[in-house]
Amino acid sequence: EALIISSCEDGILMLWETHVKSSTKSEDWTPVVLHNKARFIHLSQTIEALQNEEQELKRNQEYRLHQIETTYVADLQRRTDMSLNERQHHENIIERQLIEKEKEQRDFEAKYADLKEKFENERQRIEEEDRENIGRELQKEGDLIRLAQKIMEDNESRLKATMEASENEIRDIAEYFTGKIRETENELVALRKKSRLAIDSNEIEKKNLEADVDDEQLKIKLEFENERRRLIETNAKLQKEFKETHEYQVHILNLKQAEQETSAQTVKKRIQDNVLRVQGMSEEISSLKNEINERKQTINEKLDRISDLELKNQELEKFQYVLNYKIEELTRLIQPREQEIERMRNQLLEMASEREKKETELSRNRFHNVEQKRTLHAVNTQVEYEHQKRKEYDNALRRIKNDILAHFADVSDPKSVKNAVAHLYEKHVQNDNVKSIYTTADISGAVSEEIQAQDRQRLFLERTTSDLKRKLNSDLHATKANRMRIMNENALLLQELNNLRQELKVVRGRIQDYEVAKKTFDERSVHSIDALVQTLNADAGNYVVRHRDSELIKEVQKNQQEILHLRQHLSRVQAGYSPLSTNTNVNDDTANISILKLV
Repeated sequence: EALIISSCEDGILMLWETHVKSSTKSEDWTPVVLHNKARFIHLSQTIEALQNEEQELKRNQEYRLHQIETTYVADLQRRTDMSLNERQHHENIIERQLIEKEKEQRDFEAKYADLKEKFENERQRIEEEDRENIGRELQKEGDLIRLAQKIMEDNESRLKATMEASENEIRDIAEYFTGKIRETENELVALRKKSRLAIDSNEIEKKNLEADVDDEQLKIKLEFENERRRLIETNAKLQKEFKETHEYQVHILNLKQAEQETSAQTVKKRIQDNVLRVQGMSEEISSLKNEINERKQTINEKLDRISDLELKNQELEKFQYVLNYKIEELTRLIQPREQEIERMRNQLLEMASEREKKETELSRNRFHNVEQKRTLHAVNTQVEYEHQKRKEYDNALRRIKNDILAHFADVSDPKSVKNAVAHLYEKHVQNDNVKSIYTTADISGAVSEEIQAQDRQRLFLERTTSDLKRKLNSDLHATKANRMRIMNENALLLQELNNLRQELKVVRGRIQDYEVAKKTFDERSVHSIDALVQTLNADAGNYVVRHRDSELIKEVQKNQQEILHLRQHLSRVQAGYSPLSTNTNVNDDTANISILKLV
């Protein structure tokens, strides 16, 4: 009864000390006080629960942010390590390719220098030969000029000796010798032209002789085959004729013998004639036998020739086997390169899938960051709401304190105290809609330490969110740059794959060309080098066809060199990409075998 408890709508309890002089009470304060006390306890519990929930949310937010940061840093480190390893691998590949290109360039420069040196030597040799020829011609011309000068001197001496005799004769002699000099000069010019024409004709004749030799060989072979057929036919005819004549003679002899038996006396002379005729026939038979033996010898020689051709055919089959072996070797060299291309394609697909995974993970992280931002915004709004409520509580406290200071200036008067309490109760408890504005001299002094701690926590959260935003932007830029780098590397790898596909197409086209050429040679029954030359020179007869055949042979040799070059390049590339396969050595004896051994 010595204390009065009052409360406002904000749940603030106030204790008033009173002095009761009379024994009567005007009002009963117990139910109101108990009701306001329960309300105050409930409000304080809700405030503590909200503060605990706020701290729990802050701790969860900090833990999640720390977890995201650690995972992101680990993922970023792993990605950087992978990108550095890939970059080192690609740099090593590019370095090996550059070394191979430099080596090829050096080889090309060495070959070019050798060819240039050979060309210079050939040119110097030709120039020296031309100089020698010109020197010889000039020497001949000088000899002729000296001879002419000598003759002129002799003529002058004779002219001087015979000047007194006849000036006309001297003039005629001078004209005669000048004409001779002109004739010699003309002869010299003609000789030069003739020598040049002779050289040209010799070259043309040489080419024609080579062509004629080839044609003559072809003609001789054709004549040999025709003669062989003719001899075989004549042999058959002779055998048939011999058989017919022999049967005819036997029949005649039988008839004559029958006639001789009937008329022995009249046929004695004919018997001698028949004996002589039989002797002649026997001699003819012996000569025919000798001729048959000679034909058998020629047939045996032809059989020997056929056996030689079969041996050459076996050699060509061996050569065909070597060619097939080379083709299989080329295909075997192409297969690991195709496997390498397939592996690079799979690697590109893996990199693309990994990039998609990273993009999905980044999008998931962005979505998670957005959710974290939303939760942080909700927490910030809740904190601001709590700050506003706390400010309202502080303002209510200040208002109540000001009212207390204003109405309880004199506590000794119980009536004024009672009226002041009733006024305060009516103002702060019953009349909720009334709002009075009070001003204080120092508002910041009423701010408690808890509000300052909450402000510090809010500033800390704002700084952490700004740092997280800045890190997120930097990570986005880094991932964008990494993505661009991966795209550039993918473009380079695709370009290299396209180049390798073009090289494979070229090699396959050349293999198909050689297979087609082999099929054509098999269709034409080319089984020896001579027959190959005959088939290549089947249309020979003029210089244009021979020139075309020579160009074909040059093209074949050029293709051989190109195949060797491609084989070396494939072996180098294979050694660069798969070092384990460097132990497979190519046979050096078969590497230099040409496809067409045309001599």
